[in-house]
Amino acid sequence: MSVANKVKYVIGEKNKKRADLASELGISGQAVSNKFVRDSFSTNDLIKIANFLGVTLAFVDGNKVAITFETTEAKCGNKIKYMLGDKGKNRSELATAFGISRQAINSKFIRDSFSAYDLIKIAEFLGVTLALVDGDKIAIAFDASDISER
Repeated sequence: MSVANKVKYVIGEKNKKRADLASELGISGQAVSNKFVRDSFSTNDLIKIANFLGVTLAFVDGNKVAITFETTEAKCGNKIKYMLGDKGKNRSELATAFGISRQAINSKFIRDSFSAYDLIKIAEFLGVTLALVDGDKIAIAFDASDISER
């Protein structure tokens, strides 16, 4: 199932409307529809969607929430750097896993520009799960099978 379909599912489960999501994201209804059709969400989109749904975007390690992404003002890159260190990994290894140069991965950290797919790949690299967490349970988990071909 794609990221878009999983987000649609949780929106339905929480009895929310996509028109209200558009308002939360600060974009038009058409722009929201385009995000779902293209299955294209930034980390900030996922954080705002999680807030809208009353859940938290997080890396889950086993049964424990390891890192949360709760506000768009916090640098996701810093949290990812922490997780890399915690797992004994570095950005060079991450760049190799992504199949991109170290310069390209550093650019993602400098710009703090990670897509939903980047977070899924990073979670897989770290051996954790990217999920929308509701209290102490996973509302929906994202994995490599959710990454659509572009």
